[in-house]
Amino acid sequence: MTVSGTVGKQIIPLGKNQTSATRGKVVMRGIALRSVSTPASVVVRDGNASGTIFTEIAVGTSGFAQHFCAGRGRHFGNGIHVKVLGTNAAAYVEID
Repeated sequence: MTVSGTVGKQIIPLGKNQTSATRGKVVMRGIALRSVSTPASVVVRDGNASGTIFTEIAVGTSGFAQHFCAGRGRHFGNGIHVKVLGTNAAAYVEID
């Protein structure tokens, strides 16, 4: 899943192995942030735009940063909200 630009996006997958009872339960394995022309940041929250912050990553101009979740990953019970701030920036989220 890629989120880019100055946007917030809620990720609630309903994959082939999920049912309505497990909808929204997501495991994040890692996240990477890339900035091309300006400093950028990404904020990952549980659920929605007002949910608990899990992690924040910031990079400078033409920067790259990544965060890996140890063990079995980070479990989110209500989906993941990812907000990227920065022109020409993109966050790459690995989820199950």
